[in-house]
Amino acid sequence: MENSFSFKYIKLGVSLIFLLVSAIVPGLGQYIFLALGGICLVTAFASFGNSDYRGVQSKLPYRIVRYVLAALLLITGSIQIDYAINLPDFVHYSVYATVVDCSLIAYLLFFKPSSTSIGRKIWKAIGYTLVLIGVNALQNTKELVMHLTYSSEEVNWGILGLICGTLIVGTVCIRIGSKTTERDTTDDICMDESTTQFYTNSKGLMKNKTENMVNVCGSNHKKYRSKQIIINIILSLALIIYMCSSLSFMDEGDGLTACGVIFYIPCCFIIATYYLWLIWSKGKATGAKMLLLPLLHRVNLFRTYQDDLKGKIELAKTVLPFLLSVFICPMLTSILYYNVCYNKHSQQEWLMVILLLPPVILVISLAKSWVQSWVSQNDHSEVEE
Repeated sequence: MENSFSFKYIKLGVSLIFLLVSAIVPGLGQYIFLALGGICLVTAFASFGNSDYRGVQSKLPYRIVRYVLAALLLITGSIQIDYAINLPDFVHYSVYATVVDCSLIAYLLFFKPSSTSIGRKIWKAIGYTLVLIGVNALQNTKELVMHLTYSSEEVNWGILGLICGTLIVGTVCIRIGSKTTERDTTDDICMDESTTQFYTNSKGLMKNKTENMVNVCGSNHKKYRSKQIIINIILSLALIIYMCSSLSFMDEGDGLTACGVIFYIPCCFIIATYYLWLIWSKGKATGAKMLLLPLLHRVNLFRTYQDDLKGKIELAKTVLPFLLSVFICPMLTSILYYNVCYNKHSQQEWLMVILLLPPVILVISLAKSWVQSWVSQNDHSEVEE
């Protein structure tokens, strides 16, 4: 389980998502997501360190060098934390740097020699470097912005987008090295076995050919899963970043913030959780699932849904207007708030109208669906009588 592809990369993807969210959310939520992302990243690098083990330990000088490097990282990290606690005004300290140090220590302690070539190791080294550089750069995502009447710490979305690109490229580079390693290792094992069986008897040769065919199918399956998980990581990052950035209009204690706290935060949390589950689920993502059909079943709606043209049209008419509005309206409000209506309270009434469109559409759609369900149940009971 620990050396499987999905487990290693799921831990890496989850850790990067948590760390990116920690760079966006304020207050206590930042430290909660930072702790969760740091733990997942450390365990992911520990898994990468002992993956593709060739069965032979490294020589003693190499082991000494690894342990010395891990001890130096531990000592320097401890010194940084001590100076940050005792001399906070004179030392710049970043928790993300500590996460990077802990990940490197875990990689060095759990490292085992692999059977990969130098070129493949270079790919993985580039990927590890890009991921750690991106994580360390998360400390620069927030900057102090001076307004007319106050100053606030805001997210620099340009830097955050660049960091996301760096993390994605690093993950792809890691996967390229690991994918080639798994395929070549399988082929080498199969060729060794086939050669041995060829010189023993023909029956063993036929058996080995069958095993080779099974191994090729397994290699193709791993290749498909690797591409799918990379796509899932990209979609998850895009969804979470879009949801968080669309709620950036909530920076003052006004009506916009109240609307966001009452409606948009719970709604975005439910929708983001559902689509993350849909992205990472093993089943096929059908159009009905993308239109929230399982959630509608939970509130006793569309129980008699039929997967025909009429049912699809009815489901789209009920859900699609709300989905489009809940994705477009908060992002449009955030853009207008900072570029057009900032510190112009007389013009913020239009922004409130835009924000109220999704809840109004949701109430109308749910009421219409409940009335139609109630009418159909009454008609069905009258026919039975």
